[in-house]
Amino acid sequence: SQDFCSLYGWTSLVIVCCVLGIFVNALRKRITPIFFRVYERHTLPERPSEPFSKIPSICAYVPQALIPGHLFPVLLCDVSNISPDIIGWEDPQQPSYRLHSAIYDLPGLDERNVFSFIHQWPPATTNSD
Repeated sequence: SQDFCSLYGWTSLVIVCCVLGIFVNALRKRITPIFFRVYERHTLPERPSEPFSKIPSICAYVPQALIPGHLFPVLLCDVSNISPDIIGWEDPQQPSYRLHSAIYDLPGLDERNVFSFIHQWPPATTNSD
């Protein structure tokens, strides 16, 4: 009977420790996010197959001002060194942006470097022969 009591005592202790361990683990899982940040791994989006310079919806930053009463913005820079495709808008009646540029409004203003410069470096073309 004494052996049975000893075996019963140790078995009860193991079961109580297991139940207590499960309870403590569940409590730890609920309390840990309150005090510590949990790292969540984010996956990167897939890289597009088309090069950045070939996406037609992406336009360059071209300094311009919207003036009430005008259909198109006034360009505040010289756009002669860039492709018209990256400006972001076009005037169907005037294919040249010279009339929309504030640089040419006053004579001699384009030589004084008052406005911003904008340049475009198109991507290098590769010959796939």
